[in-house]
Amino acid sequence: MDLNALPMKTMQSPGFWIIILTTILFSACQSGSVLSKKEQGELASAMEVPALGQHFQGLVVYDPGTKEVVYEHNGDHLFTPTSNIKILTLRAALENLPDSMPLYEQLNAGRSMYLRGTGHPAFFHPDFDATLHEGQLTLMVRGFDSLFLLAPKVSPRRFGSGWAWDDYSYSYQTERSALPLFGNSLFVEWDSMRSEILIHPDYLAQYSNIRLGKGKKIEVKREEYINEFQIRVGAQSPHETRVASPYFIEPYVQTRLLEEALKQPFRQRYSAPAGRWIKQGFFPMDTVLRKMMWESDNFLAEQILLMVARELTDSLNTAAGIRATRRDSGQIRWVDGSGLSRYNLVTPNYLVGELDRIQSLIGWEGVQDYFPINGRRGTLKDRYETFDGIIYAKTGSLSNNYNLSGYLKSKSGKWYIFSYMHNHFIGEADELDEDIERVLYYLHSKL
Repeated sequence: MDLNALPMKTMQSPGFWIIILTTILFSACQSGSVLSKKEQGELASAMEVPALGQHFQGLVVYDPGTKEVVYEHNGDHLFTPTSNIKILTLRAALENLPDSMPLYEQLNAGRSMYLRGTGHPAFFHPDFDATLHEGQLTLMVRGFDSLFLLAPKVSPRRFGSGWAWDDYSYSYQTERSALPLFGNSLFVEWDSMRSEILIHPDYLAQYSNIRLGKGKKIEVKREEYINEFQIRVGAQSPHETRVASPYFIEPYVQTRLLEEALKQPFRQRYSAPAGRWIKQGFFPMDTVLRKMMWESDNFLAEQILLMVARELTDSLNTAAGIRATRRDSGQIRWVDGSGLSRYNLVTPNYLVGELDRIQSLIGWEGVQDYFPINGRRGTLKDRYETFDGIIYAKTGSLSNNYNLSGYLKSKSGKWYIFSYMHNHFIGEADELDEDIERVLYYLHSKL
């Protein structure tokens, strides 16, 4: 196949696991069972064009039917996985979390009620419909004289190891917490029809200095340890534009947010009387997992991994959760749920093994439900549109790094698992898209 004939973009650009990994690594030595030597050479040439050949890249293509690696390049080398680490988080959640999880737990002690968090991120989150559970809690608290929010013995670290210290005000680096409220963020929405600026949650509006100016962007800034927001709204912003900015998690703010939402006074406590904690407000996990994968939501990923940790270790500790759920012999480095950390190190072979495990858990129908689709949905909606609807994969990007791992349906109708990783390039990830698409299209055409 002539690579120059490939279509260009028309639009903007523990035992079981060891066996799986061993199979992948062993089969890597036998690549070529599907692609001929000529085709392997053509594929290698496609990966050596200037945009791709001047940085560190790895590609593994695996046939889950025959359990063979059909193409491999740097498959056992470690890469910074970026948001591809969410694939590990998804697998951990699918294996260890029930279909629904409680939003909070409640302890009744006479005329007093105590609440504590479970790490669930949907409580009062504007993107999740938990209205019924929130309404039930609003009615329930009216039957008590005293309401307390119980702080965990050990709170989750607000940020992960290796996160950028100065990104605290950006939506992609929201703080982690035991009881997330309103997505742990301030939401600013511009209603151009009414020329109205909406702030959510209402309590934080009093700490917001709002200016209306020119342009098409909404900008929100604050100091690291102060919940005072400087908001600038561009009057030419599209209708119903909404942006989020994390607020600083502190006990006073948490209790005030609960008071505002439930219309009852709350106080913070660090201990509670003995008694039975009742799980309340069960919310479906598939809704949360789907949003995490489609939108590459870092906040959701971190909270999901905290819930896995709580389920397996009875602690809201990310590191403990990772130790309890990881399935390798120590050949990777996994430190957070989202991939924000540059300390994460994973091989393409390892990601293929995780994806193979996910497919065995949820089937091909589940794969098509949880993953973004090229040209159609999620973070791949505007990518690889020449042959849309045949790639179901997770993107991942940090400065100088871009990765894509998931499932590819070939022209013959057969499914393959792949991991295509790019590290240490200069420039923007978008500059690689056209050449990455040509490689993926070649695989689609030849397999």
